[in-house]
Amino acid sequence: MNKPRLLNRLLLGIKNYPWKFLIGVFIAYSVIWTILEPLLAFFPDFQSGGIFKYTLMVLLSIVVAASRIIPETEVSFHLPGTNTNIQIFFGDLFAQEGDIAIAANEFFDSDMEVIKEFSLHGKFIQKYMPEPEAFTRQVDESLARNNIRSRKVKRTDVRGNLLSRNQRYDIGTTAMINLEGKRFFFFALTRNPNGKGGEANAADLWQSLTGLWQ
Repeated sequence: MNKPRLLNRLLLGIKNYPWKFLIGVFIAYSVIWTILEPLLAFFPDFQSGGIFKYTLMVLLSIVVAASRIIPETEVSFHLPGTNTNIQIFFGDLFAQEGDIAIAANEFFDSDMEVIKEFSLHGKFIQKYMPEPEAFTRQVDESLARNNIRSRKVKRTDVRGNLLSRNQRYDIGTTAMINLEGKRFFFFALTRNPNGKGGEANAADLWQSLTGLWQ
């Protein structure tokens, strides 16, 4: 598992929690000052080096504050009532080795007006397939190889305009795309009849994961 570098994690923490970082620096500086000031009274030579002393205190304060905002790289927990341990890793999914699974909707859309650009599905298309038609073609070829059937439906957006992708697949249907030596598995998780947003419940989640694991 490729983990984000410490500097990248620090910058991400400052970006996400700028005020928490600044307040942390102030509090840490106050605490360090409270502790060190009476102790430094026993070292007159150090007291005279004011710039060095204050620089050191500021640096220590920054280190303490930074340690409070650096994001975790992984979280592990035990699933009660089972013998299952779950590990969640944080980082760039596309930088990881091995197979990658990405949730899609029941139509396997490739139109960026339908897919959210910040979703994994959207980021995949932007990163690997600037021409969305290539994604549609590879998905259709994968599903055809496995003789997976779909249902053709009349699909319109909220304004009543027809959407180009009108083949609906069952929740849990999985298509595989082999790209740059990696296998990407797209599994149908959400329902998206009108091209706006996606909906899924707990049963859909379980069904989609079951289809992915088969």
